Amino acid sequence: MLDNTTTSPILLYGTSDCHLCEEAMDILKENHIPYEFIDIAHDNNLVEQLGWFIPVIKLQEEMIKSPIDWDTVLPKIKATLDI
Repeated sequence: MLDNTTTSPILLYGTSDCHLCEEAMDILKENHIPYEFIDIAHDNNLVEQLGWFIPVIKLQEEMIKSPIDWDTVLPKIKATLDI
């Protein structure tokens, strides 16, 4: 299980060499959504759990795996964060 030891409401799991992860970061930034990026490359357990599905967004207890349907996910994130 992935632990949230941060106060950030959104965790974005990915790697620095992932163009889909970079796209996810850009979309979150453009929509003024605060997040914390977790680079899974430094954690073999995370690579094993998420490697094929990055980027992965953790929103509260929900794990949203790639491919991300931003038309559905953005409104859900905004509603959760009351943005």
